Amino acid sequence: MRHVDPERLTMLALDDDVPLPGVDTEWERAHLAECPVCRHELTTLRHVVGLGREAEADDLEPPPPPARVWDAISAEIPATPGFPAHGVPPRRVKKKGLVAVAAAALGVVIGIGATLGWQHLREPEAPRVVAATALTPIGAAGGTGDARLVRTGGRLALEVDVHDLPLTNGYYEAWMFVPGTTRMQAMGTVRPGEVARFPVPAGLDPAGWRGIDISAEAFDGDPTHSAVSVLRGELRR
Repeated sequence: MRHVDPERLTMLALDDDVPLPGVDTEWERAHLAECPVCRHELTTLRHVVGLGREAEADDLEPPPPPARVWDAISAEIPATPGFPAHGVPPRRVKKKGLVAVAAAALGVVIGIGATLGWQHLREPEAPRVVAATALTPIGAAGGTGDARLVRTGGRLALEVDVHDLPLTNGYYEAWMFVPGTTRMQAMGTVRPGEVARFPVPAGLDPAGWRGIDISAEAFDGDPTHSAVSVLRGELRR
C-alpha cells in the first residue's frame, strides 16, 4: 500500500504548504483521511513540533554538569584562556544562540523520529509459518487445498486456501479439530480460490487441535458440523 512520503509528513507537521515536486496534494488529503498509519505519524510529528514551539529558552538550557566532570577534564587538557583550571566554566552562551541550537536539535530529532517511526510502522513483523498441511479430498468429493498456521508477533492465525470444490447451494466452512475425537471448533467460511485467514481463539492449543476439516454446510441455522466433510488434513511442523 502506498503511503505519504516521510519528508512530506515532516513538512506537513511544520505547517509547510509548499508542495514538493511530483507530490499529488489531493491524493495526500484523501490518503490521510483513510490511512491510520500516516495519520498517526503526522499527529506524532505535530505534537513534537508543538512542544518545541512552546518551549522558552530557559526551558531548553540544560543543567550544568557536576564540578567533578570539569575537574576530570581540566586534569587531562592544558589550561585554556577563559576557562578556570578547576570548576565549572563561566556561561557565555546567549539565549538567542541557545534557541538557535535548540531549534536545530529539534529538527534533527524530528527527522530521526520520522525516519525510525516510519520504518517501524511500515515494516511490521512478517508472518511466520509454524505448521502446514495439504488438504486431501474425502471420498469422491474432489477439490484440493492447503492450510497453514502462521504466527505474527504473539498471535496465531489459520490460513486456508481451497480450489476446485464442487458447486453447492450452501457454503463451505473451515474447522479445527482434535484428531481421534469429536471435538471441533468452527473457524469460518471459506470460498474456493480465495485465501481465508482466521484468528486462532486464545486457549486453543494447536498442538492438540491440529486437524483441519472443510465441510459443506446448508443454510439451515444449525451451527454444528453437517457431517459432510470434503477436505481434511493434519497440521505438522
